[in-house]
Amino acid sequence: MTRSVIARSEMTKQSQADPQRNMVTIGRILKPRGLSGEVKCQVLTNITEAFSQAVNIEKISYSGGFAFVKFKGVDSIEAADAIRGKLIQIPRESLPLNEGEVIADDLIGFEVVGSNGKKLGTIRAIESVGASEVFDLGHIMIPNEDVFILETNMRTKQITVDETMLEEETVL
Repeated sequence: MTRSVIARSEMTKQSQADPQRNMVTIGRILKPRGLSGEVKCQVLTNITEAFSQAVNIEKISYSGGFAFVKFKGVDSIEAADAIRGKLIQIPRESLPLNEGEVIADDLIGFEVVGSNGKKLGTIRAIESVGASEVFDLGHIMIPNEDVFILETNMRTKQITVDETMLEEETVL
């Protein structure tokens, strides 16, 4: 079973704009925290170990779904405020993926079909809904959960879903 990781619309938009697609976005700097240059970051990946691959991070901690990062050379509240809104990116090849995991952004454009062979649409975007992610096909949202996804074929760029589960569960 292929499991997708790193699914946030910010990452998707960034990667589509990058023709090389060699960087992935793992976080966004939200605001300063304290007076010493630490910042609060939105975590845009479900692999928090990815932050250890980012350059210039001096210290990192996690709490309440956020990362608190101290960057080298950012030593004041003013310097921290100057990087507000910036993205934290790492080289694609540095992302610590396990076997069977793919970057969710790579699934955009995949055709989604039911187990009965009926074409349901093409993945236009991947959105976060609470703690889960969903595939946006334009007219339907499909949860990226093992109970719905039967197969992800990277070669044919096709995802097969259990359409009977969708009929019962998918009203997003």
